[in-house]
Amino acid sequence: MEQAKSILPRLFQGTPDTVRWQLDLIRAYWPEAVGPLLASHSDPVRVRPPTLFVQVSDAAWLEEFGPMQRQIVSLLQQETGSRAVTRIEFQLEAPEEPALPRKPISRRLPKGTAGRRRKS
Repeated sequence: MEQAKSILPRLFQGTPDTVRWQLDLIRAYWPEAVGPLLASHSDPVRVRPPTLFVQVSDAAWLEEFGPMQRQIVSLLQQETGSRAVTRIEFQLEAPEEPALPRKPISRRLPKGTAGRRRKS
C-alpha cells in the first residue's frame, strides 16, 4: 500500500493551495529534520519553489544551519515525499522594534483663545 506522504504531493500539485500545503507539511516535519534544539531557533516561513525560506533567531545559529542545508533538504524530501524544495535560504529574524510611547494629544486651545475668531 502506498503511503499517504507519497500520494499527498501529487494530489495538491497544481492546485492554488500547493505552496501553503507544502509549507504546512515542512513545518510538521521540521523538528524531525533538524532536531529539537535547532528547531527551537528556527522557523520555516515561506516556500517559493524550489526554495524554502527559514528564519533563524541569531547569527550564531545562522552559521550552524549553513553547512547542513543539503542534509536538511534530503531529510525533508524523504519525510514529505516531495521534491518541491531543493534549496534552503536561511535568514536572520527581523528584530522586534520596541513600541514607542504614545504621547497624548491635547485638544485644548491655548489660554485666552477660546471663543475668538481668526482674522482673515
